[in-house]
Amino acid sequence: MSRSPGVLPAGTLERVILVLGLKAYLTVLDTVVATCETCGNTGVHELAEQVHKLTFFFIPLFPVRRSYVDTCRICGRRQQVPREQAVRP
Repeated sequence: MSRSPGVLPAGTLERVILVLGLKAYLTVLDTVVATCETCGNTGVHELAEQVHKLTFFFIPLFPVRRSYVDTCRICGRRQQVPREQAVRP
């Protein structure tokens, strides 16, 4: 007996594997000299935008979350900051 393409016999399960995930992308927006609240040193801080994108089979599709972070280059402390503080005209 011949079957049509794509038709499974009764009682057969078809398995489908979907690979979904999230990946974070970090883009440095600016570097500033500031005093760190943690280590107390005055040094370079990076203001960066962090975007989490939904991936489908490891291909980024669209952003699902966006945040802004301030990183001290001396001690490594990272702190979320409001968009207004990170993005300057």
